[in-house]
Formats: sequence, structure tokens, C-alpha cells
Amino acid sequence: MSESIKLVPLGRHHLPATLIWMNNAEVMRLLHREHLITPEEHNTWFKKLSDDSSCLYFAIEVGSARKHVGNIWLAQMDRRNLKAEVRILLGESRGAGYGSKAIESLAKQSLTKSGLNRLYAYVLDFNPRAVRAFEKAGFVKEGLLKQDRKSDKGFHNTWLLARTRRR
Repeated sequence: MSESIKLVPLGRHHLPATLIWMNNAEVMRLLHREHLITPEEHNTWFKKLSDDSSCLYFAIEVGSARKHVGNIWLAQMDRRNLKAEVRILLGESRGAGYGSKAIESLAKQSLTKSGLNRLYAYVLDFNPRAVRAFEKAGFVKEGLLKQDRKSDKGFHNTWLLARTRRR
């Protein structure tokens, strides 16, 4: 992967691709989502983002053409305990290393400039590519949550991975 990635605030121009990705069957399975999102629901969600201090969303753009390949965000931001959950969605160019680079970039920014002390992520155990991306970005497995998520195929285990300011 020779192209650089850049995290930019999620903007209205990122919404069409994001909606397509969020309604993709494989992405829905990996994110443990069950329902399709309508364009109206998607627009309502985006309008409410600016009022939600518990989340911080970024688009992942690649190269000089600034191709939008995914989104990454901090969720469940806990300013008292200085921690947040990292979530990522790659809609294009999976397997190109952009995920780990985006996670690393967000972690550096959050753990140094934003003052957070701990970042964590939940990854379904049938998604080893995501586990590797988080590990490449300095996250470590802290535990396996047994039968943590239910789907139409039964229960699934979930990895808890984390990275702190001082590793």
C-alpha cells in the first residue's frame, strides 16, 4: 500500500457511500446489524451527529484523489474516565492495509492530542481480519466475551481489544 490515508470529519458528501456500505449484507454481518437503513433514517442520523458529544466520526480518505474508502469513529466517549470505543467500517479496498493505518492514526490522535487514556474495540470472533488490523495498530486482546452476540445463526464470541496511552 503506497497511498497515504487521511482522516477527515465525516461530511454530507460521504453519506451516499456510507449508506450503501451500511446496507451491504457482509458489512451488516461484521457490524452485527440486522436492519437496512433508509435514506431518511440515514439523513436524520447525520443531522443529529453534531449534537452527540459521545461520538466523533471521520471518513477515511486515500491518496491525492481523496478516495473515500470507509469510516472510523469514537463511540461511547467517556470523558470522566478518558476512554472511548473505536469502531471502523471499510466499504472499499478491504485487505489493502487501510484499516490498521486508520486505527493507528485515530489512536495516536486520541491518545495524545485528545487526552484519552484508553481506547477499546469489540470484534466478533469470526472477523480475524479486523482483529489483525487492531493488533497491527497496537491494540491487545484483553479477553473473549463468550456467547456475547446473538444472530439468526446462534451466539457468537466477541474479542475485547484495547490500547492505552502508555502501552
